[in-house]
Amino acid sequence: MLDQADLEMAVDLQKRSYCLLQWMGTAVRKGFVDFGTAHNYASLPEAMVDWVGKHEQNMPAEARVPHEQLPQFAAFFSTYLTNSFELVQDPGKRLYSPRAHCFCPLCSWLVNAPDLKTKKLTSADKRAA
Repeated sequence: MLDQADLEMAVDLQKRSYCLLQWMGTAVRKGFVDFGTAHNYASLPEAMVDWVGKHEQNMPAEARVPHEQLPQFAAFFSTYLTNSFELVQDPGKRLYSPRAHCFCPLCSWLVNAPDLKTKKLTSADKRAA
């Protein structure tokens, strides 16, 4: 049976990890964080511990964790870029229409595509599952 405190910590770490992932995508787009640095650090738990230690004050408060939870946080966060999301260096543009009511030239414009994309399952992934 799962310990309630461990479960609560896991849910909290997930929430903070996702917050940091979203912030990192925005920080890369704005040039605050270098793409290569973000991708390399975020993919490896050990490197992520080091990166968080150096940049904790730049991170959103809701993404910070107590220092004793940092190894678990880094391990959880790194799974986002290895299992769930891809950080895209040059995402390009996408067509946007407010409230998606019309995509005529007057009601739509191009905006930056998100830097985070969900990974697509391959047929090999499906067979493995």
